[in-house]
Amino acid sequence: MPLDKHEGERPDRVGRGRGFIDALPQPGRGRMGRTSAWGVGLLVAGLLGTAAPAGAAGLKEALEGAYANNPDLAAARAELRAVRENLSQAQGGWLPQVSAKGSATYTDVKTSIVADNLSTKRAALNLSQNLFAGGGTLAEISSAESLIARQESLLADTEQQVLFNTVQVYTAVFRDQKILEASAENVRRLEQQLQATRTRFSVGEATRSDLAQGEARVIGARADLAQSRSNLAGSIAAFERYAGFTPDSLARAPLPDVLPATLDAAAALIENNPGLRSLTFRLAQAQADVDVAAARLLPSLDVEGELSYVDEPSVFTDWERDAAVGVTLTVPLYQRGVAWSRLRQSRQVVGQRRQELADFRRQTIQSLRTAFERLRGAVDQVAYYEEQVQAYQRALDAVEQEVQIGNRPIIDLLDAQQELFGAQVSLERAKRERTVAAYDIKSSIGEAGAADLGLDVAAAVNEGLPDRP
Repeated sequence: MPLDKHEGERPDRVGRGRGFIDALPQPGRGRMGRTSAWGVGLLVAGLLGTAAPAGAAGLKEALEGAYANNPDLAAARAELRAVRENLSQAQGGWLPQVSAKGSATYTDVKTSIVADNLSTKRAALNLSQNLFAGGGTLAEISSAESLIARQESLLADTEQQVLFNTVQVYTAVFRDQKILEASAENVRRLEQQLQATRTRFSVGEATRSDLAQGEARVIGARADLAQSRSNLAGSIAAFERYAGFTPDSLARAPLPDVLPATLDAAAALIENNPGLRSLTFRLAQAQADVDVAAARLLPSLDVEGELSYVDEPSVFTDWERDAAVGVTLTVPLYQRGVAWSRLRQSRQVVGQRRQELADFRRQTIQSLRTAFERLRGAVDQVAYYEEQVQAYQRALDAVEQEVQIGNRPIIDLLDAQQELFGAQVSLERAKRERTVAAYDIKSSIGEAGAADLGLDVAAAVNEGLPDRP
């Protein structure tokens, strides 16, 4: 596959612009059909929410809106903030535990020697510091760090998925907008042709079958227009869900600036996929959990101290003050098999996580290969459909002239108009498929995040996400 080389870029990547897409051989290009009537613009604008948009919104604005307003992303950010607290909890194993206790007791004492009432008050300060926990504290910290890294990757994966979904709904709205315009233009032209057929029928130059065929085509075109209007409304609803606002008007989505030149070059980059990274950290967390389980089988050593004061501890003592410090060694001898069971269980989880990682890597390569072939096919389709639209337009113009002089039947004119409309629809669908496939490749190799796409996002969005401790 021939590829353009650009100065200062990596040899396995193509440069700015269409890159990989420009590198493919394409047939000639030309204009697509005729321009639509002003009424078509009002019809589309009505569905988009405005009658006269001041300017078309671009894909960048839609992606920035999704990044700032999408609730899935906001939930993922909140989840990361919660998960980061696990590290503070694990690091707490290095710190002492300090507690204070107080009590007051009334005792009525009666013996053969003395009878008295005691109002005993006791205050105590306790301190406990673990010195050795079988390596459990280190293992818990390692597990927490892996969990945080995994959650950060999941946030990046959610970000990519939200932005990719936004690309999908954005291109769907634009595609349906263009198809609606083509449908309205198709109705307009068929209605003009039907009116001309009625005129010719009134003077005996057309048959009843010509008239019936023209009416049937107009009815079918109006049904296509209704379906196009419905499709656009559904796409706009999906757009509002992800982007968080109603589009006034959309410009055609640009293709990614840079794409891998070959499938092998793209496959070499899949380790950057945040979903794959999250499973890598999940495996590391499972391995750390094995050490946590093993630590429960080992002895633990703690130093403990207590400082206490008692007022009226007995009938013979007015007060008492004690200070004690000691070391406690705890050796687990029998734990009903629970600790060993947890150790075996955690080891099996490691095997499970390793297989899940291998499977996801295969899924990613499969998705990447599929996206590459979709892009390759869409690039070819766009080129051919553009040629087809031009050819059908020329054919329609020629058939119109031949029908006017009586050299072609009216049904040929209707067929030519229908073929042009079908080619226009196919072209818009292929262009949308080309764009989606290109961004799918970017997502598979982990280059579809906000920073990768050059989004101008406010720093306030990430408020509450400090650097990792």
